[in-house]
Amino acid sequence: MTKPVEDFNHLVYEHLVCSGLSKAAEAFRTEAKIDDERGRRAERREESTLWRWYEHFVEVADVRSASPYHVGSRHRIESIMHSLENEKKRHQEVVDLFSRNGRGGNQMKLERIQVVRLNILVREAFLQNGCIFLCDGFSIYYGDYSGESYSKIADSSVRNMCISDGGDGRVRVGYVCDANAVRVVEVSGREQKSLLTLQHSVSVKNIALVRDQLFLLDATGFVKTYSLSGGSHHSAFFEKKVVYEIVGWLGSRLLVIDSRNVLVEYDIDSRECEQLGAMELEPVLSVKENHLFVNSSGVSVYEGGIGSDHLVHSGKVEPKMIDFAMFRGGLVALKRNELVFDGFRIEVDKGHSVFVQDDQIVVVSDEGTIEVFTPVSS
Repeated sequence: MTKPVEDFNHLVYEHLVCSGLSKAAEAFRTEAKIDDERGRRAERREESTLWRWYEHFVEVADVRSASPYHVGSRHRIESIMHSLENEKKRHQEVVDLFSRNGRGGNQMKLERIQVVRLNILVREAFLQNGCIFLCDGFSIYYGDYSGESYSKIADSSVRNMCISDGGDGRVRVGYVCDANAVRVVEVSGREQKSLLTLQHSVSVKNIALVRDQLFLLDATGFVKTYSLSGGSHHSAFFEKKVVYEIVGWLGSRLLVIDSRNVLVEYDIDSRECEQLGAMELEPVLSVKENHLFVNSSGVSVYEGGIGSDHLVHSGKVEPKMIDFAMFRGGLVALKRNELVFDGFRIEVDKGHSVFVQDDQIVVVSDEGTIEVFTPVSS
């Protein structure tokens, strides 16, 4: 057996061990003749090297192909130069919009009223209760989206951030750190309170906070449920279901995509599930402000649930759309350098996320610039 094949077999064995597939790992070790020294070395690893390489490959491939759905780090000098070139065009820009969709055809303007620059590379962004949360992979920055004062949650690494309403103005922030550790922090203004820290047995792929429960999807495709006190919850549904992705939640329902690419709705209260149908062409799914966005050949938006009675928008969109939001009953779509609303275009720079709050549109860029637009009558 050649050395490249031996090295690859070792990586496969290490991945099986780190994923907790002990029987498969033992069978593979025997068949591939993994020597004892390499076997012990693999068993000491906490995270699969093969899995990390795969994640890195996907991220690099997405960035180089300009994928709109996985925004990664950009070359700093190139980004800064491009920003300076566009700043002159964008300074205090007022974009005229002509109202459509049954609003009487009255002319209005969308005015840029706020620009805040945090100078961080944004990997994830959320807006909850008027507070914006930005993650750069190492820390989470948060504060009033219309203000310039921000606090920070610092850790060794941060990814797969999720947000939920904690009541009384508080916001719960969950995130994955160090491959298989999960933390939940509750913030209220500048105050931070740790609610949960747990160490999972294998690498964590995704998490979701729903009410007082944490749903954790690991690298093996299984979902574990925890209370915020740290106790695990029994779920017959998830014990038998292999899950590919956690999409988000609407009300008391958690939306997941299983290993057959079927969208499944799990009701947390009744603990019943419903298969909503196969996902053709692997559409982009996201949940925001009680809306589910399904982007395949076109964009369909559902409010508060799934089905024709919950459909509030359906139509074609241009390619390479990055993010969506609903504003005054219409679809706001964000591209890399444009914000599109009712057929009109607003120039932005390195768009990452778009949100709606208090009748304002909030745009976050890759480099931590937060722009706030408000409609004004002409």
